[in-house]
Amino acid sequence: MSVSIVTISYNQCNFLAEAIESVLSTKKSIDLELIVIDPGSTDGSRELILNYAQKDARIKYLFEEDLGPADGLNKGFDFASKDLIGFINSDDYYLPGAIEEVVELFKFNRDCAVLIGHGYKLINGKFKIVVSDEFRSKSYAYGRCNFIQQSTFYNRKVLNLLKVKFNLDNRTCWDGEFIFNISISGGIIKTFETFWGVFRIHGESISGSGRMNDLYLADRKRILEQFLSIYGFEISSIFNWVFRFFSMLKRRIKYYNFKYVKGISP
Repeated sequence: MSVSIVTISYNQCNFLAEAIESVLSTKKSIDLELIVIDPGSTDGSRELILNYAQKDARIKYLFEEDLGPADGLNKGFDFASKDLIGFINSDDYYLPGAIEEVVELFKFNRDCAVLIGHGYKLINGKFKIVVSDEFRSKSYAYGRCNFIQQSTFYNRKVLNLLKVKFNLDNRTCWDGEFIFNISISGGIIKTFETFWGVFRIHGESISGSGRMNDLYLADRKRILEQFLSIYGFEISSIFNWVFRFFSMLKRRIKYYNFKYVKGISP
């Protein structure tokens, strides 16, 4: 069983080493490659990547311009050669043992296109549990589905069959649209009750800065319109609010169960 991890990196040198180390800490018995995509960092990131690559043959890198994160991910996924593909941004990282656990789960879920786990947000040095929902295309289109991309892995063989790519026009939620397109193409998506990744929120990140909120709303509107064009029905705002409320309630119950009943922490 083999794993490719794709990391898109652009001027995040302060965080990049932690992302790389979280991948390289995987047991050597697992066939692993880390592909780092850097379109032109000027903060020392490329020097750091080259330094790691000289010491560890599992690291590969692509230093070429791209049209944004979605384009970089498409290049990384095309370059990937292993059974499973995961991707993290250069300011995020995996939890210890996460990749090993995904490999074990995949042995019994080979029909899955996407495997999703839970994870954490890291904000100002504090961790907060992020609960992933069961992914449904309708729920995602209407903004009722939550998942953590840093705890998401893909079956490369199924992706090749479905021919799904990241949308270059999406500048804010390319990961969600990618899974949405896998879902409407017939891919099987499963969520597992385990924790794999950490999503760091800071002033320079899209989520932390809020600088792309308008673009995000436009991307989400386009995804909803795509869903409606395929399935041809629309849920009223009242019913959608009710569905969102119960989705959030279910998520909150899981959150308290993980945190206070099971005492889960990173």
